[in-house]
Amino acid sequence: MADPLVTWSVIKAIAKGIRRWRTRRKARSWTEEHGGPPDEILEEFNSPPDEVFMSEAQQSFLRSILKVAAGALVTKGVIDVGEAGALQVVVETLVAGVVGAVGFWLSHRKHAQV
Repeated sequence: MADPLVTWSVIKAIAKGIRRWRTRRKARSWTEEHGGPPDEILEEFNSPPDEVFMSEAQQSFLRSILKVAAGALVTKGVIDVGEAGALQVVVETLVAGVVGAVGFWLSHRKHAQV
């Protein structure tokens, strides 16, 4: 029986070679048709957004505050240990929803002013 890791690495290498071959073929086709390389600026489709609402450091800081608060609630006996993780997930979901709604509102407000 073949090792899955070896099989995956072989498939990945073949796919990478096919992708390179197709890219070179398309570039050669463009050069032959237009007499030179493309002159337009290629757009980066996966570029980071211009406006970042919260950085990774801020998100990490908020998560750590949530963990400390959940630990304090468990210590005081307000909630059970099993409920601490669920509480953290619920609070993170609520915060993400609020941040998403505020971001959506700000985005539409910005575009409405243009």
